[in-house]
Amino acid sequence: MGIHNHNPKPTPVPIPKTVPELTIDSGTPRCLIINYRDKDSERRAKPAGVHGIEIRWAISDAPPTDVEDLINSSFDTKSPLTLEFKEHERGKKVYLCGRWEINREGEKGHFGDIVEAFVP
Repeated sequence: MGIHNHNPKPTPVPIPKTVPELTIDSGTPRCLIINYRDKDSERRAKPAGVHGIEIRWAISDAPPTDVEDLINSSFDTKSPLTLEFKEHERGKKVYLCGRWEINREGEKGHFGDIVEAFVP
């Protein structure tokens, strides 16, 4: 009949070799709207097999020397991600970077470039 037996163990998805590219829209007061896509890709989508993105970020006067300095974390599965800030944080500098997360178990790829923006 041509019916194949279903393999109960899913095929593992490899960790992406690419990193996300973040673009930030600061047109809304107290909000940063973060669009993301695969770096150097023409498509505006996540790579195949990717569940979502982890974005690490921090408000700081000095540029971070390491991703570990970005103390806040947000997760998103569909671009864009909106970060909301308080009134007293307006005008402060925010540093951000992201990495792909491939499945619900939390396997993660490599971090992309750290970018900066000001809270509008």
